[in-house]
Amino acid sequence: ASIIGGPSSKPATPATPATCKALTRAHEETRVPSFEVLIEDTGERYACAETRSLLQAMEALNRKGIPVGCRNGGCGVCKVAITAGSYTQQVMSREHVSEADEREGRVLACRVKPASDIRLKVLGRMRQAVCRSCAEPGLTVRAD
Repeated sequence: ASIIGGPSSKPATPATPATCKALTRAHEETRVPSFEVLIEDTGERYACAETRSLLQAMEALNRKGIPVGCRNGGCGVCKVAITAGSYTQQVMSREHVSEADEREGRVLACRVKPASDIRLKVLGRMRQAVCRSCAEPGLTVRAD
């Protein structure tokens, strides 16, 4: 029996430029694209990987006041209006998002993943929590 790295093991093969290039390409292909999300109401920007929901990435800001409910599209707490960008979505409760809402880009942040950079406005209970300093609709305030 031999021990890995012991005297009977074969010496490591030095990496060639071609090997390094192939490993770099493989690594780049496994990286997950990330997109920028702009909350128009506050001016805040954050990164969101295409594998995460807008709400998951928003939570990662560690900002107080971001309301989180069921995280499964059933409670409607995280309703937003996507004003620009493309996204994929999962099933949402019709109680909170009608077909008309969907057509207008009003969706639940917990059920939407970006496919490009996104601009959004917060709605309902989320707007009340996120935009405490927003005195009127359309007013943009940078929150830190």
